[in-house]
Amino acid sequence: MKKLIAILSSLTIAAAAPLPIIACSAKESNFLRVKYIANQTTAIKNLENINEVNKELEKITKKNDGVVSLIATRNSNQTDVTVKVTIEQNYKIDSNTFIIKNALIKPITGQVVISKIKDQRLDLAKEWEKEIELDITNYNENLKITAKSEAYIPSVGNANNYPQKSNVTDVTVEGRTLKIKSLGNKGQDIITVNVGRYEPVKFKVSVYEEKYIENPIGKGKSHYYDWQEANPNRKEKYIEQVKTNSKTKFVPYIDAALYNGDKVEDILQQNKNIDGLTFAFANQDNKNQDKLSISFAGLDKTTEGYKWYTEHKLLPDILKPLASRDLFKNSRVSYGGYNAGEAPEKNLPWILATKLAPDDQVKAQKMLEQAFIDYQQELANLVGQKMVKKIDFDIEGGAQDDKYKNDTALLARTIAGMKKADKEWDFSVTVAVLNDGLISGPNKGMQVVETFIQEYAKVGLSVNDLPKFNPMVMDYGNDIYEKAIAEGKTNFDLAKQATESTMRQIQSIIKTEFHQTITDAQTYAMMGSTPMIGVNDTEKGVFTLEDAKDFYNWSHTIGIDYISMWSINDDRGLSYPIYDDPNYPGGVFGGQPANKSQTSHGLLYLNEYDFTRVFSGDWELV
Repeated sequence: MKKLIAILSSLTIAAAAPLPIIACSAKESNFLRVKYIANQTTAIKNLENINEVNKELEKITKKNDGVVSLIATRNSNQTDVTVKVTIEQNYKIDSNTFIIKNALIKPITGQVVISKIKDQRLDLAKEWEKEIELDITNYNENLKITAKSEAYIPSVGNANNYPQKSNVTDVTVEGRTLKIKSLGNKGQDIITVNVGRYEPVKFKVSVYEEKYIENPIGKGKSHYYDWQEANPNRKEKYIEQVKTNSKTKFVPYIDAALYNGDKVEDILQQNKNIDGLTFAFANQDNKNQDKLSISFAGLDKTTEGYKWYTEHKLLPDILKPLASRDLFKNSRVSYGGYNAGEAPEKNLPWILATKLAPDDQVKAQKMLEQAFIDYQQELANLVGQKMVKKIDFDIEGGAQDDKYKNDTALLARTIAGMKKADKEWDFSVTVAVLNDGLISGPNKGMQVVETFIQEYAKVGLSVNDLPKFNPMVMDYGNDIYEKAIAEGKTNFDLAKQATESTMRQIQSIIKTEFHQTITDAQTYAMMGSTPMIGVNDTEKGVFTLEDAKDFYNWSHTIGIDYISMWSINDDRGLSYPIYDDPNYPGGVFGGQPANKSQTSHGLLYLNEYDFTRVFSGDWELV
């Protein structure tokens, strides 16, 4: 209907038969009528908080030419909202506000709640201050509202080495308006808002200056300021969330030996719906090749360095926060990984087990089983919890070579035997795929999956006992990404194709080995799927937040067992504060533009943990 006037004006219409023109558009010669916009909001009723209202208004904004934003604030009666209309400079409007009646549910009498606040940013080249209208249920003028700004400084090591010494913003409160002002320096602060004696709300503010960043040597584009550039085949940001499938879990990978981006307490405070974590990567102690001894990253367990890592990083930063929320029991250790595949004989305990007992496979199997159990118990003892019977095996790179096929078979027999003896064991096998699924042929992932299914069948286990198979839907290669972009596809399309194709291949192998045909739903229920968020290692692949939303919706619709992601360490667009990395003497400011790295996914327009919020089903702020 918006184009009706233009269409009619281009036609020659006889004077004897004039057609009436109905004024159904908000726009008349760049003049907007607020009543027309308000009439589009009738479905906004009885929502839980102001963030949900504003998400609905965002959809309406996109439908109206000339409208820049529609932002709602709660009225004093607690249920109505006032919407402020911001328009483009070359437009005019008859009123810049309107009211939506009963947009919010009536709050419980006397209960004061302040809604979540998105992380904010101040680009010094564009703005030095920002105002945020606080959404507070049962607000009254007698409520004491205070706010403070503190520097976000890492808590490990000597904080005096970190370059940001104090807060870089000042914050004041006037009524329900929060006023944030830059003090002129770059960095990252945490702002805490207190409303009387009620639970405070915290959010981050990053102060930076948008600037040109050199890409890493030998790499293409590794960061994106602009949403459209990262999403060349998308026109809309808004994606409706489907109903959550309670059977589909979210267990992201965390690099347990990275030393940065691993503050699980911080992660869990901001993300309540995480089901557990996958600890990457446990491997053979690199300095001990005389017996099986397992540690994260293959660290030498006899050194003071390992003792420091356990006491100051692994236990306080990762394990204890999980245990305190009863999530340790849902987390799993992952063995292998890309780096281990670069030197399999040094890193992978199942290869060493064969070396230690070359003529006795039974002994090698018992040795390997005991090593897995010992390490699971070691981690459980650190937090005084029951041993968790969940293990993942990430077999990629050189680890899937044909020359290690017998070693892979030993691993498969070992965990099949453990499963047969104790059905509580929950194993998963993570494998590399292309967009059309598992790769067949010498030294490829197809034979890895075949080996596990074959060994499980040999010991008499059922299809339901098989490990979960988890394709890594990432890093397909620049040629594949460029072809997909040219064909109008998104990274979600490739991830879906890769997962579907892997599902079909698993069905085929099961039919061969178990002589059983299983449904798509049954197969998805024994699978995970893991994308790499943001810029991939083959950098033409960019997995955006919209890809994540589509992937979440599809995964919950088909009932996949779990979604993971690589990794929660780099789930932030801007830089993570670093000061103890020898590659960055003097430190790295948090909240600054940065290329894709182990602590940033390279999508600079996103906030910290946006991907985690999407995959865990908490879309309120994304």
